[in-house]
Amino acid sequence: MARLDRKGSFRLHGKLDTSVFCTWRDIDYMRRLPNKTKSEPSQAQIANRAKFAFVHDWLESINDLIKVTFDTYSPKMTGRMAAQSYTMKNAVKGEYPDFEIDYPAALISCGRLAGVTNPKVLSPEPGILQINWDKIVADRGKSHCNDILVFALAPESENVTFTVGQATRDKGTYLYKIPREFIGKTAYVYIAFKSFSNNDVSTSQYLGSIILE
Repeated sequence: MARLDRKGSFRLHGKLDTSVFCTWRDIDYMRRLPNKTKSEPSQAQIANRAKFAFVHDWLESINDLIKVTFDTYSPKMTGRMAAQSYTMKNAVKGEYPDFEIDYPAALISCGRLAGVTNPKVLSPEPGILQINWDKIVADRGKSHCNDILVFALAPESENVTFTVGQATRDKGTYLYKIPREFIGKTAYVYIAFKSFSNNDVSTSQYLGSIILE
C-alpha cells in the first residue's frame, strides 16, 4: 500500500486498472488489487488465517470497549484494528489449530496514562470482586481523578463484564458486584484507568485469575 502525497485540493477515489485509490482518516492511499491465484494456500497461510479468525472472535464480545481503549495505540489504525494487531503478535499461544489466549500477556487497553502499583484482586464475599491498589498519586495534574476500568472474563462460560467510572484512582479500592453468570467460574481480571475528560487510558494490568463463589 502506498500513501499519496496530495498537492492541492483534489482527491482520487475508485479503481484504475489494478490499483485502488481511497481515503482513510484523511490520508490518501493507493493499493494494488491482489493477484488472482488458483494455487492452494500454504499451511502457514492457513494457520495465519485461522489465528486471525480466532483473535477476531475473541475480541468481538468487547468490540465497543476496545474501540475506545486502543484508540491511541496507532494513528494509522482504528481501536479494533490495533487490538487485533497487538493480540495476534503478543497474546496468542499454542499452534494451529489449538490456539489459546495468553491471559497474562493480553491487553484490554493500551495508552499513555500511568498505571498503579500493587494492584490486587480478591473476593471477600460471594459475587463480589474487591480491587485494591496503592493510592499514592504522583504529580500528574488531574490523574487522581482518572476513572477505574475493571474487566473480567470467564472463558469456560464465555461471559465478559466490565465497568468504567465507578471509582477514581485516588480511592485505592473498589468493590464490584459481579454478574451471577460468573458464580462458580474462574474469572480473569484486569484493571486500567481512563481520563474523565477524554479517551486517554492507561495500559491495562492483569490481576490474575480468581474462582468466584
